[in-house]
Amino acid sequence: RNKHRDLFEGGISAESLRQATLPECGAITVLPDRDLRGRRVIVESMVKIDTMMKIEESWKLMFMLLDVLMEEEEAQVNGFVLIQDYLGVSMTQWKMQDSQFSFELEIGFGNTHPARFEEYHLINQSWFFASHKSVLKPFIPAELRQRVHLHAHGPDTDSLHKFIPKSILPEGFAGGNGPPFDWGSFADFLHKVLDAWLKIKAWKLGIADHG
Repeated sequence: RNKHRDLFEGGISAESLRQATLPECGAITVLPDRDLRGRRVIVESMVKIDTMMKIEESWKLMFMLLDVLMEEEEAQVNGFVLIQDYLGVSMTQWKMQDSQFSFELEIGFGNTHPARFEEYHLINQSWFFASHKSVLKPFIPAELRQRVHLHAHGPDTDSLHKFIPKSILPEGFAGGNGPPFDWGSFADFLHKVLDAWLKIKAWKLGIADHG
């Protein structure tokens, strides 16, 4: 965490927050409904990370979301699910996407952040990405490996729906058939998250000052 202090504590820029609320961005979204096990579901559109939003800003947004959502009792007990959607990712984005996978695996399953990712799903991968991730998977520690699910390459999300039902995935999200995603509500949600995160940060700074 000390190594990446700016990403954890720097906060997302106002422009990036505005971008994150736009339907054409959709780099990182939090679904309105929890899954059947009460877990928050976060979806990343990998093609829009680094194109619609800088990768460093996407990390800052993720950490901000996790800091605030971890205040929920359900999240503390049930954890999170992360879906990375690789639909439309080109070969030229491969190195960036690979670093995103490795870094989030480190923070999501390591000891860097208290948030607990119970499942990590990679969907809509090209054959090249799928093959590459399959090669990497055996090197992931055994206790983490069972949480990482590499779904069949191509636009086939049926295997994902064995874990995450279609009904909680909004229309257009990973083959979901739930209600359309409400971007207006999501914009309000993100601004509330930012306000809550600033209060948490101020509280932590106060603790440090009096430590």
